[in-house]
Amino acid sequence: MSPTDRPYSFVVYGATGFTGQLVAQNLPERLRQLPWAVAGRNQAKLQDMVRALPSDLKEPDIILADASDPSSLAAMCEKTKVVITTVGPYALYGEELLAACVQANTSYYDITGEPAFVSKSIEAYHEEA
Repeated sequence: MSPTDRPYSFVVYGATGFTGQLVAQNLPERLRQLPWAVAGRNQAKLQDMVRALPSDLKEPDIILADASDPSSLAAMCEKTKVVITTVGPYALYGEELLAACVQANTSYYDITGEPAFVSKSIEAYHEEA
């Protein structure tokens, strides 16, 4: 499936964590009505988080994805144009997701402040990405 044919404009991965919740709750106006999803490893926590979102947001779908399950990351990436991840530390949990995004031709955004992860990612994925 090409990125333009995917059901979601973006997915917030790690949406039940402190930063993920802030990202989801404070989406810019231009993103508020786009088709989107939240993702993480716990269905109940994701459902609770969605219920707590501001009422002016288009309600997101829920995707179960876990950093320790590469196939779940690949499936998530294939459904969206963009993944916004707040799951860190990125040196431990970021590379599998980044690889899945590159493989699926999905844009990847994170909030890392980990220079070693950034350098390693550029070296490993720049050409293919």
